[in-house]
Amino acid sequence: MKYADREEKEVSFTLDRRAFAGRNTETGDWYAETGDFRIETGSFSRDIRLSETVRILSATVLPGHCDMNAIFMDLMKDSRAVRELSD
Repeated sequence: MKYADREEKEVSFTLDRRAFAGRNTETGDWYAETGDFRIETGSFSRDIRLSETVRILSATVLPGHCDMNAIFMDLMKDSRAVRELSD
């Protein structure tokens, strides 16, 4: 698709923590997971012209959840559970 009246500009913006967050029902707050997020720009969704992946390292530790239905393998993924079980 071609556009006759194209204009180019340099822009900058800041994406804060909430830009990568979703609402966490357990804490009742916004939570951004650790992971890779892809930022894409273009004239519309099928015309992506620039993209970049950013890595987010979350400093928020969600409260652990353990009940009688938790399986041991899942508990061992939580460093807090490992400390409690090894004491």
